[in-house]
Amino acid sequence: SIVSRLPPNEYGSSCPSSLTYQVNAASVAGQMGVPAMSLYSASKYAVIGLTKSAAKENGNRNVRVNCIAPGMAVAF
Repeated sequence: SIVSRLPPNEYGSSCPSSLTYQVNAASVAGQMGVPAMSLYSASKYAVIGLTKSAAKENGNRNVRVNCIAPGMAVAF
């Protein structure tokens, strides 16, 4: 996961400099499941659950926790 500090912006208090954020990387496989990839899907589902719990535990401390879930793309 990546933890960073948000830089101050032009709007001042709408984005306090003390706000931190964390971005976790999951996968679409963790949301829907994929045949023959049960261990991978389970681990990515765990990342999604961890992200939700961390967001609820740390939201009152100006910590924003999000998760990205990239999927597969078909190339032609």
